[in-house]
Amino acid sequence: MKSQIGRFIAITIVLCAPAFAQSTYYVSFSTGSDSNTSTQAKSKTTPWKNLKWMKSATSNAASYTVVAGDTFVLMGCDDWPNASFPITGPITGTSGAHITVTVDQTWYNTTSCPSSWNRPIFDAGSAVINTPECSNPNMYMNLGASAYVDFYWIELKNFFWTSANVDGSCFGTEVWIKVSNSASHVTINDFYIHSWTVTGCGVGSCGSTTAGDISAGIFGSCGTCLVDHMVADNSDGTWHTGLGDQWPTTHSILTYLSNAIKPSTAGGEYGYNDINHIGASPASGVHPNCIETIGGSPVQPYYIHDNRIHDNGMCEGLQVGNANESDYVWNNLWYNNTTTGANGPDIPQNCSTNVTGLWYVNNTNVDQRSVCASFSGCSTSSWTSFFVMENNHCITNGTPSGTAQSQGMLSGGTVTGATTITFGNNIVESLTTANGQGYNNSQTYVYSPTSGGSPTVGAGTNLTGSFPGSFSTLDTTYACTESTVAGVVQSVCPARTANSRPTSGAWDSGAYEYQSAPSSPAPAPSPGSFSKLWDPSEIPSDMWGWGGIMEMGGMRP
Repeated sequence: MKSQIGRFIAITIVLCAPAFAQSTYYVSFSTGSDSNTSTQAKSKTTPWKNLKWMKSATSNAASYTVVAGDTFVLMGCDDWPNASFPITGPITGTSGAHITVTVDQTWYNTTSCPSSWNRPIFDAGSAVINTPECSNPNMYMNLGASAYVDFYWIELKNFFWTSANVDGSCFGTEVWIKVSNSASHVTINDFYIHSWTVTGCGVGSCGSTTAGDISAGIFGSCGTCLVDHMVADNSDGTWHTGLGDQWPTTHSILTYLSNAIKPSTAGGEYGYNDINHIGASPASGVHPNCIETIGGSPVQPYYIHDNRIHDNGMCEGLQVGNANESDYVWNNLWYNNTTTGANGPDIPQNCSTNVTGLWYVNNTNVDQRSVCASFSGCSTSSWTSFFVMENNHCITNGTPSGTAQSQGMLSGGTVTGATTITFGNNIVESLTTANGQGYNNSQTYVYSPTSGGSPTVGAGTNLTGSFPGSFSTLDTTYACTESTVAGVVQSVCPARTANSRPTSGAWDSGAYEYQSAPSSPAPAPSPGSFSKLWDPSEIPSDMWGWGGIMEMGGMRP
């Protein structure tokens, strides 16, 4: 992708509304009143108490007719309780005039935050939202067919559901945020989601026999929706629970869930994410997933890159390969995953159907198996277009072996049917051998080459011109990291300054491109800063192979 120059911009500057925005309205649970007029609500001194779409909204706040381009500013450190939810859509802006729900870093509840700004809080209070459970949506946001609406810098905490009422008829009714399949261009930016619990589990793991621990998450098939710079960290709640995220997801932290990224027929971009501590297989045959795609119709491309998948006890590290699906996978790292199921990739996801294509290049995978990819029990797999495995660094926990086709990268079957079938320039070696060459997990950037003489350096083929869409050929950014900056939990990106791969000459194999001057972490941003996520309608269609949103280093208004 393009560089992130321009991502960070203070919230106080962002709130200078663009020319097409109709009005900016202020909302404070602690100081506001819904009976204030819309004119009064344009002032921080006389805000509304609730957003128009909140369950608890009344009077002038509830009756206000929203105009495309309106902005709603939530007071920092204010806490909206369980009775405020769900926020019910649709919320509808236009491609040129989004509806925006955001913050102003200079405006916050000084009783709750005496020293500095922090996010506004949506607090479920460890109780079911909108009872009775299952009959009504247990959600913070039930957005339906919303379009062109952006949410920024909100904390969601203390979500709750009962384990007896999930995994069956209630599935999909108990999630953090939901859209219908007809929604488009909804973005969730810089959220912090934590401290969710399931009855009967308590803080810590639900365990392997507890049903109903996969509720909660961001739900719905929407290829033009996006989750960006989110931290979903349940280390302070019921571990290894939560559905995770079904939307395209970038620059996010997903940890202590049972599922991280599980897009449903949407395609899109999944990049720069740190996925760790996923695990605990629920009952009823449900298994946890780190990254698992679920096809699409018509053909949907998935762009999976620059993710760091590590320290997972049990999850499907990468499950790709479905009917009507093309998977582009590069610059990812898998390591410290303690079971074979937590490694990746396992392909195809569905053995009974033909898959359009897999493009798997420049990944580093430290795998428990004697190979770094498998056919998931399929004896043969037919791919209708392309199957490419090049420039990968495969470090195994066994003795590498393989056919001339697989180069030791792949086991379990033979790839057939594709117009293009390419295996090349993969470095496959045992963990013992790699450790002896300096590749190990105690490095600042794990399993990276240490010198110009390291075996992966110059061992790859040059793929300039082969990368999909407008994606760059930089090496890995090492995903993003969860950090607390001035008291604000956030995803800080990039963790590593990416190196350029040469336009001519050999590339390195694996996710890294060696340079004699090592990359260093980028400086942390100030809290409450963000960039624009470009609307695809603003970009010529020939710049990409899908209809979703891609960050290109601009600034949102």
